[in-house]
Amino acid sequence: MVASVLHWLMAGLIIFDFLLGGFKAHFSACFPAVRSLFVWHKWVGITIFLLLIIRIFWRITHPVPPLPKKMHSIWHRVSHTGHMFLYLLMLVVPLSGYFYSAVAGRQVVYFGLLPLPRLITPDPVLQPVLKNVHFVLDYMLLALIFLHVAAVICHRMTGGQRLLARISLSGKSWCKW
Repeated sequence: MVASVLHWLMAGLIIFDFLLGGFKAHFSACFPAVRSLFVWHKWVGITIFLLLIIRIFWRITHPVPPLPKKMHSIWHRVSHTGHMFLYLLMLVVPLSGYFYSAVAGRQVVYFGLLPLPRLITPDPVLQPVLKNVHFVLDYMLLALIFLHVAAVICHRMTGGQRLLARISLSGKSWCKW
């Protein structure tokens, strides 16, 4: 149940933060009030990072439900590799955002209460590099999430495997998928 809650909560927050960041990036020049979304984007990113730490600890201490035995072993390896890349990107995307903010000279303060330590000094030369790194990593995460969802749908349609039952909030299959 804990793994399921973390999975769906993080999925929702990642999608929300991607949309928030994209909205902010595309409309802040036209609408100055949109710039205030920047701080919300950071708060959600930090929350995702903290939830990921909890999720990694949970995954280390609790076994994941097994994949269906009728699924070919190569798909087991692809699934494991895909999940490892998802975890890696969920880790480095918020970190790249933090470092981008730091080199831009912007203090990151979690929910306006907890200032994060400055681990890197402002650097106007490094700023556009880290902005692009954050952007590329974010889209890599989005692409991998798309592949993750597509794989679940594909396995259901081609092999009849009900993979969503493995991450159901109720512990039972909540839909025919």
